[in-house]
Amino acid sequence: YNVPDEAGSGGILKSVDLVRVTNDPSLWTLVPTDPEVLNATGYFIQAVDAAGNVAIASKEGFHAIIGDEPDTLQSIETTRTIDVTLEFDDGGPEGLQFAPDVTTAYSVTVNLSGESVGSIANDTCTNTNSGNCSVTITSDVPGDTILEIRLETAYTKAKFSFVTRWWAGTVDLNKKFETTPYTLGTPSASFSLNQVDQEGNLLQAVGTQDCIDGSNNCYFNWQNLPGGFYRLEETTVDPLHEMMEPLDFVIDLAHQDFHAPTIINPLLPTQLQIYKIDSNGFDWNGPELAFEIFNCGAYPDCSGPKFLAKKITILEGQSQISVTLSEGVFLVREIASNGVGPLEGDQIILIHAGESRSLTFTN
Repeated sequence: YNVPDEAGSGGILKSVDLVRVTNDPSLWTLVPTDPEVLNATGYFIQAVDAAGNVAIASKEGFHAIIGDEPDTLQSIETTRTIDVTLEFDDGGPEGLQFAPDVTTAYSVTVNLSGESVGSIANDTCTNTNSGNCSVTITSDVPGDTILEIRLETAYTKAKFSFVTRWWAGTVDLNKKFETTPYTLGTPSASFSLNQVDQEGNLLQAVGTQDCIDGSNNCYFNWQNLPGGFYRLEETTVDPLHEMMEPLDFVIDLAHQDFHAPTIINPLLPTQLQIYKIDSNGFDWNGPELAFEIFNCGAYPDCSGPKFLAKKITILEGQSQISVTLSEGVFLVREIASNGVGPLEGDQIILIHAGESRSLTFTN
């Protein structure tokens, strides 16, 4: 049970059975069940016998001021430093004293356990001879690490536990490719993931993944990412598709998983050059002429439904014009500027992504 100490703060945990039954101070340990014992300023340990007499000459106790929250969430690949101040009360008039000021022999041990054991980057508590010490821990995988700082004197044992839950982020991306019935080759792409600063400057490369998939659907995924700023960038793509713009995003405690929107790489545009010559084979030098360009869809002979993709005009005195189209089969029809026509038979042409093709019309 707890009673106030002489200063009116904290509490004294009195244990009768441990002293009377064991008669062995090396077996005494503190297992507090009352949360008030583990308060912000630590706790005392005092052993008394059944008659209420102090089992230890004077009152020897242990007091710890913890400089950190016992439990916390932390990104992997970072460090957590826990500061502890150790004080004793050996019953003298000075009351609480820093560890170097007491004559009682003591030792401090540090132990890590848990599913994500991690590692100790720095430790000034083990076998410390100072009243102030710290332990710095880190982990490169997600999970829980339990840090135990134990103090033991000739008559007193105590333990402080700190739980660190290391978290990590993930990023994934579904990648698709625009295709038509006439698309050649197998779509492919490569993506690199880099950690950057707030201005987008490279800090470190995380990794590169490749995808070659005849189903036109690629999936990219990275795991165990520490918190920070990232850039997902397409580094290569097959010669038929356009490259996507980089994606910048943040991994933090509130946004541990980044699911990039599904990206569809469009096919490269095509170019069609239309030339007009007269019946003598010379460049056209007559009045303006208009052309209608129909997309024939999945019908390579243009026998099925088609839609008007473009309408263009060769101006008076000119003999050629260039037009940008998508991949596909097109029917090109020449009409007069006043809408009377046709002047020449329709022409059908297949243009693959990224290609430049030409047609010549003779009048």
